Amino acid sequence: MLGTDANKPVADNRRIIDFFDADYGWWKEVYAPALPRRFFSFEMRKRRELVVELLNKYAATADHPCILECGCGPGGILGAFAAHRCRLTGIDINRRHLTQARNEVGENVTWIQADVESLPFRDQSFDIVCCVGVLSYLREDEPAVAEISRVAKPGGVVIMALPNWLMLGKICDPYYYLVWMPLRAVRRLTCAIVAVPQRTQKFSAEMIRRYRPATIDMVYRRHGLTEVESCNVSFGPLTLWRREFLPLPFSMRFSDALFAMGKKKVFSFLRSITNHWIACLVKTGNEKRRLS
Repeated sequence: MLGTDANKPVADNRRIIDFFDADYGWWKEVYAPALPRRFFSFEMRKRRELVVELLNKYAATADHPCILECGCGPGGILGAFAAHRCRLTGIDINRRHLTQARNEVGENVTWIQADVESLPFRDQSFDIVCCVGVLSYLREDEPAVAEISRVAKPGGVVIMALPNWLMLGKICDPYYYLVWMPLRAVRRLTCAIVAVPQRTQKFSAEMIRRYRPATIDMVYRRHGLTEVESCNVSFGPLTLWRREFLPLPFSMRFSDALFAMGKKKVFSFLRSITNHWIACLVKTGNEKRRLS
């Protein structure tokens, strides 16, 4: 399954390692078993729950499937995945997260430090490839999607989770129209005028890429991936000048209500304002050849 070369994390992505190291304790709290204390924790746990459901669904259609998670972090998804007859592999660029995964999830999963843009596996190695919340941190998503498609078997399933560009909470909050968007535009214009290379810019949460469904779908198709189903993850919370004005329990119930509505075809438009969505894709072929 492993390729002939032991690929190392792409040096340019050191900024991502530093970003997650700086907030290591905060991320542990997000997925802690206690009741969520903030909406983001509720949202991330909901996403994990939905991804695990999809893994179980598609793993049941194959005999001893090989499953890869790209950007596995501390192993929350593979650790919650119950199908022990599967051969599980998790890769992450952050060694600290992999150490936590080995300690908390165990050795029934193969843990490898690697970069999603340079996967150390042979072509067509996996029945299912899962990539949750990873592409948005990369400077470019095409190399990662190309690698994921390369290691997926023909007819294999790829599960992607991505943040949406047009979220309900931001639509309703004037802060994003009057402050955030103008400041973001000024920062980008300044960097362009003084020719500041992207690699020298300090990575921050504000630089995380968000997606329009139609745009990322074109990327998928270029690499031989076709969407077969998708689901919303969460909606909200509603904020005013970035401050939540509704109690957390109400925000969670409100999100769950919209999630239930989004399952009905008549409310399919809700995908355009969800915070995140999960797409299930099948590798159909006709992908571009891997760049050397």
